[in-house]
Amino acid sequence: MGEIQVVLQAWIGDRRLLAALLIGVSLALAAGPLIAKACHRSRRWTTLTLVSLAPILAFTALTPPGQPLLLSVSNGMPESFLAQFGDLALIKYQVTTFGGSAEKAANVALYVPLGFASAMAGRRIVITIGAGIMTSFAIELWQALNSRSGEFADVLHNSVGVATGALLAFMLIKRQEPKPVRQETHK
Repeated sequence: MGEIQVVLQAWIGDRRLLAALLIGVSLALAAGPLIAKACHRSRRWTTLTLVSLAPILAFTALTPPGQPLLLSVSNGMPESFLAQFGDLALIKYQVTTFGGSAEKAANVALYVPLGFASAMAGRRIVITIGAGIMTSFAIELWQALNSRSGEFADVLHNSVGVATGALLAFMLIKRQEPKPVRQETHK
C-alpha cells in the first residue's frame, strides 16, 4: 500500500477532520465577503483564499488519529524546529533533495490553491508568496509546539506550492489584460 493511501486511511474515518473542514469552510464563506469589502478586494477570490486555508488548517492543526495533543514548549520541539533554519548543511540537503516522497508532493499540492486564490484576490504576487511562506512557517511552528514534527523541509515544500499557485495566477492575470492597441501612423 502506498504512503498516501496509509495516511488517507488514517484520516478518512476521523470525524474531527470532517468537523474542522466544515467549520473552516463555513467561516471562510461567512468572513470572505466581509474581508473583501473591507480590503477592497474581489469577493470571490478572497472567499476562495479562505476556503483554500480550511484543509491546510484542518490537516495541520489536528494531531493524526490516535495521537494525543501534547501542547508543550518544554519538550525541545520548538527549539529543534527553529534550529533547522540555521543549519546550512541541512538547508542545502533539503534543497538539493527536494522531491522524493508522497508527503512532500502533498505539501506542495495543498498550497497551490492558496497561492492561486490569494494572488487572484490581491494581484500582488510577491506579497502573496511572502504571506504564504509566513503562513507555512507559523503552521510548522504550531506543529512543533504540539509534539508533531515541524520541519524546514515542509516550509520549503509549502512555499513552492504557494509560489506555483501565485505564478499560475500571474500568468492568467497577464493573459486576461487587454493588449495595447497599436496605432499605425500613415505617412
